Amino acid sequence: MISIALLLLASPFSTIAEAPQSSGVWQSQGYGYVLELRDGQPTLYHQAGDLCIKDPRGGDPEEQFRVYQEVTPERANFAGEAGGTRYIFDRLPALPAACAKGNPLTPQQKYDFVIGNLRAWYPLEARGVDLDKAVNGIGPIVNDTDLWTALTRVYGVLDDTHSEVHADERTFTTGEADTLERIGDVESQKAWLRSYRDGVLNDILLGQGHQVGNKRVFWGVNDDIGYINIMTMGAFDGEAEDYDTGALDTILDEAMSAFQGKRAVIVDLGNNRGGYDRVAQVIAPRFADQQRLAYTRGPAGSPQTEPQSVYAVPSQRPRFLGPVYVLTSDITVSAGETGVLLLKALPNVVQVGTTTRGALSDQITKPLGDGWDVTMSAEIYRDPSGFVPEGKGIAPDVVLDLYGPQGHAAAVLGLMERIRVGDPSLKRR
Repeated sequence: MISIALLLLASPFSTIAEAPQSSGVWQSQGYGYVLELRDGQPTLYHQAGDLCIKDPRGGDPEEQFRVYQEVTPERANFAGEAGGTRYIFDRLPALPAACAKGNPLTPQQKYDFVIGNLRAWYPLEARGVDLDKAVNGIGPIVNDTDLWTALTRVYGVLDDTHSEVHADERTFTTGEADTLERIGDVESQKAWLRSYRDGVLNDILLGQGHQVGNKRVFWGVNDDIGYINIMTMGAFDGEAEDYDTGALDTILDEAMSAFQGKRAVIVDLGNNRGGYDRVAQVIAPRFADQQRLAYTRGPAGSPQTEPQSVYAVPSQRPRFLGPVYVLTSDITVSAGETGVLLLKALPNVVQVGTTTRGALSDQITKPLGDGWDVTMSAEIYRDPSGFVPEGKGIAPDVVLDLYGPQGHAAAVLGLMERIRVGDPSLKRR
């Protein structure tokens, strides 16, 4: 494990263009990345055993590894921004021979490359996946048809919303929420969302609520209880980057000001489809009284790597420090779940609903060439008690089916009444 003392002594972050000492070849701890930096320009490779492929995205890796922090001359942290997801790299003397070859992979090699990445970097144990069983009986991969059949079979066993197979115009996905599968196809889900919206605005918020943030946030008050529903972790401003938090900060300023003096606030993440952790990290600070550890994150394929700690830190902007109830369901996924972990770090927050999806890891992409790629989970998140929710989900303190026969709006209104009468069962486990 990397010494915490070494990490504390690390230099400040600077851009790779401003850090000539970052030049050279670097290999990540976990993830399977090999990063070559020449004159501040990154070239990213993906390695699994004796197979390696150059990332075809051109300059895009600069966004993921834009800043550099020296730990020692032979070890460094790279990130998209200071305070963002940290990737620890060790210096190599030269580009690995497998990466230097630059030869395209055959269909069999593409399959072997994917399986090699899953064995090395995927959270197999956390998600309860027997990869040997999944690949058993898969014969030689001669052509693209064989490759598609084999990869979709293996990925079907993963049943992970962050793990997909892409081939030209085709996409194979799994890991859908049971609730959404019960609702039905795309058109059925669109109709359900329209009804959901009407229930929030007309029933929960009594026709006096706000739908803002590129139609991704609802908020308002119902008598003495504040309510805010955040449906994604990003894309709140059509004129800004999806991960920009400016619009959400403005919305939270207005909502927190309106919630002052209320009996309680409900933060509804029960229909949150995920997005960016950096967006999730601006919500809990609006309810925090002091800094508290929310979770740690680290590469699944490198358990010896010191994990990165993430805290809920009190915001300097308007806050609400009274009772908070965060709503969840199996739809709550990815950055929605990290938002739950951040909120649950606070003693004034109670989780109400059903267990979240259990897919918290960032989604990383592994290119295969010729228009093919796969995505996969590659991280382990732990709450302060050491619990790993990947593949299991975050269980509520108080069980409430938000999407049962009574419907979402009725479930929320029922919870509001329980809050008002001081229901003693509404407490943390």
